[in-house]
Amino acid sequence: MYDPVTASRILKVSEQVLEEYAEHLFTRNRMGSMHSRDTVPVIGGAEYPVEGPYFQEKEQVVEALQSQQLFGLLAPAWAPRLPLDPADITEMAHDPDPRHRVVAMFARYLRAKGWQARKTYDFGNFVRTLLTDPRTPADIRNHRQLQKDFPPPPAWVQKAAAR
Repeated sequence: MYDPVTASRILKVSEQVLEEYAEHLFTRNRMGSMHSRDTVPVIGGAEYPVEGPYFQEKEQVVEALQSQQLFGLLAPAWAPRLPLDPADITEMAHDPDPRHRVVAMFARYLRAKGWQARKTYDFGNFVRTLLTDPRTPADIRNHRQLQKDFPPPPAWVQKAAAR
């Protein structure tokens, strides 16, 4: 279960280490690149100016790594590692296991939100929403393990939330 206090502590402790790691990745790209622009390390997608400034890109890499770390600690045991690179997300989105496809959907959601782990992390609510959405593929909505792990809230909670 998601605990905001635990998540905050994890993020605080890991942030400095991940910032140093991200800076190392960007420095390595700068030293090894023959071009003025390169693909953002770890999360791929857009290009950035190798010589800088790349503050926003580095911040996104740190946020993505934090999201992956939180997901690894708080996700169900069956969940694979949260993919960060667009190609890895796409590959997982085509996995035959509906649970893996849900993880890919969550990765796309986090990516679209700028990997803001502190503001958007709640895999459980994300999956509950998917399971009740008629647009979600039937094999995901009807998957017994997902239904067991992420049951809908009791009716009284839904009524209170609607008010």
